[in-house]
Amino acid sequence: MRLLASCEDGSLKEIVFNHNTNTSIIDGIKPFHLSIIRKNKIRISKILTVSENLLFVCMNDGSVELLRYEYIDKTQPRDTSDEQKPNNENLKKKENKDKKTVQPEPVPFKIIRINENKLDDISGMFDESKLEKLNQKSSKRSKMHDEFVSVSILPDSVITLGTKSGLIHFIKIDTKLGKLEFIKTHELTAPMDFLQFNDLSLPEHKEEKSGFVFAYGGEENIIKLIKVSKNFLTWEKIWEAKNVKNDNLDLRVPVWPISVIFTSVQKNVVEDASKLNFSFIETTKLGFVRHYETQHGRKPVCNLDIIPARPSQRQLWPSIIKSLFSTRNKTVNGNSVESFGNIQSDEYLFLCDSVKNVYRIDPKNAQVKGKYGNSDIYGITTSLNLYEEKKNCFRYLVCGGIDGYVRIFDVENRQLRAKIYVGSKVLDCVLLDASDIETEEEKKKKKKTKKRVLTEYEEERENDKLWNDLGGEALSKSNGKKFKKIVK
Repeated sequence: MRLLASCEDGSLKEIVFNHNTNTSIIDGIKPFHLSIIRKNKIRISKILTVSENLLFVCMNDGSVELLRYEYIDKTQPRDTSDEQKPNNENLKKKENKDKKTVQPEPVPFKIIRINENKLDDISGMFDESKLEKLNQKSSKRSKMHDEFVSVSILPDSVITLGTKSGLIHFIKIDTKLGKLEFIKTHELTAPMDFLQFNDLSLPEHKEEKSGFVFAYGGEENIIKLIKVSKNFLTWEKIWEAKNVKNDNLDLRVPVWPISVIFTSVQKNVVEDASKLNFSFIETTKLGFVRHYETQHGRKPVCNLDIIPARPSQRQLWPSIIKSLFSTRNKTVNGNSVESFGNIQSDEYLFLCDSVKNVYRIDPKNAQVKGKYGNSDIYGITTSLNLYEEKKNCFRYLVCGGIDGYVRIFDVENRQLRAKIYVGSKVLDCVLLDASDIETEEEKKKKKKTKKRVLTEYEEERENDKLWNDLGGEALSKSNGKKFKKIVK
């Protein structure tokens, strides 16, 4: 397995390990390799793998960078041409002796090396002034700071970035030249907690022919759908949701969506040409899962409460921080190809709250199907990602938290596959490869246990020899006599 983790101390770390690695146990399996491949005062909040050798990273100062990396042998000697060499000849002789005696051990894997000079960068994507007035109205105890809330991939290598201050940026990546081309920035209603691109290529979505459709929202900022032109220069609001009715105490339900996942539209439903035809699932900060269909109006068709035993005061219950949807048939940006009614039993919604819980939920019935690391996680989960491999049919949930641990769980049986301490709060973590590394010791064991396959002639001769050594002829005669007596 190979994993990249960005930490609060400004470092980007690479970890190479196998299944069942656990650094919290003294006698546990340790990772093969854990090193800092990049260190900076500015922290990395988002990591995106553009290609096999390019990384697109979002920094906490409102800038983005394009980095190039390569795989090298761990035993490869470094270039010491620029280092200062001692003038004393005796010291040189000692160094040469040490070099001859100490030889690097062969390693069955390669490590990542990032070029020190970044290929390209763009800065100035935050606007703190838009959040000053909102901080007074917000129910958060801590001050709201501008940050990147989402990264989406569009066709033709275009990246969309959404910020807390309500800005949406469009950047094109030239993978051949390694350059970033800034296209356009638009101002939306702040604060923004999510920005989701609808990349479902269906004939029912006629609006996508003339542009791209996005959904966004946040604290007291209800879900809105916007359409951006193909050249990304203009945008317009095409739909806005409506809040649900008051609760049992006739109190207004707070508006705070944190994520949206688009689903396919049901084909059996008769479409009204005068209305938009979109379907999506919303997750709120207070623990509600809602299903919207724009053909049926602005209110949700289905409003499910994840927390049935909710206290009368909503502040007593921990709030939901992150949401992630896992489906067998999904797009690049995480949208579901299937409709809401066709969601299977092995397709889950993952939620992590402001305490330490990571839930697995059935989105159709809003039932909690289990928890991940119930007695193992001791801090808030700040990073939540999913790794899926269709060939081997397995899925891993990659979690990182403020306790400095990266945990990998099996999605189906919820077992802990790896637990590694990285030394600082985890901001984002990405699993690049899930295959185990075969060490030299395992190869030697396989060679010893491996037997040569015998041919049919050799196998017959071996059986005849064994039979004669055991006295096969005498045994067959005696067995025959006994058999005859029994028959008589």
